[in-house]
Amino acid sequence: MISNLQMITIYVREMRRAVEFYTEKLGLVKLAEEIETTYRELKSRGVHFTLDLVRHDYGKGPGDQEARFVDPDGNEFLLHT
Repeated sequence: MISNLQMITIYVREMRRAVEFYTEKLGLVKLAEEIETTYRELKSRGVHFTLDLVRHDYGKGPGDQEARFVDPDGNEFLLHT
């Protein structure tokens, strides 16, 4: 489930190497790699998505996904990996 509304995008050449660097060397915590589970859960609860889950081909990896949804006041949020 969503616990923070912060995002950082880092483009990497090799996901395994990058995850190792950021988690083991920098001590950051990996919270998610894919958003499909969160997307399906929110959709099943009736959350209105303005952009259904899409997988981009520019990175050729499983992390190149995004979906957008709105709250009752029309504020838009982005799920992105």
